[in-house]
Amino acid sequence: EEEEKKKRLDAQAALASNDSKKLTKTEEKKKKKEKLKLKKEEEEMRSQKIAMEEERAEEKRKVEKAKDKQKEAKKMLIEMERQRRQEEEKAKRDKEKREQLEKQEKERLKKEEIEKAAAAAAKLEAEAAEAERKKKEKAEKAERKKEKAEK
Repeated sequence: EEEEKKKRLDAQAALASNDSKKLTKTEEKKKKKEKLKLKKEEEEMRSQKIAMEEERAEEKRKVEKAKDKQKEAKKMLIEMERQRRQEEEKAKRDKEKREQLEKQEKERLKKEEIEKAAAAAAKLEAEAAEAERKKKEKAEKAERKKEKAEK
């Protein structure tokens, strides 16, 4: 009886031990599943974080590109304004030069006209003097003729 009792107790202990082993195996499986699930979640979070960082970096690149384009456009505007001012200055200088040349041409023409008028006046004076001389000569001739006639 003692032996049987002992055998039964051993059998119950073995069963209990097997049950506890089974229980721990189930618990281990659950723990493993939980660990895998946590690992998966961590991996998912890590990949989401990387994706977000890449997205931020891409946005930053886009912003930098836009800033660069804006700077380039500003430089172009400044250059265009500089060229416009240069062209205005050149046009102003050309206009002043043209006006100066026109003024010089007018003065030259005026001078020529004055010279022509002076030459014409001198010619008329010479003609008048010649006419006066001839008139005097004629008068002197007439005077001598008159004197001769009187003698």
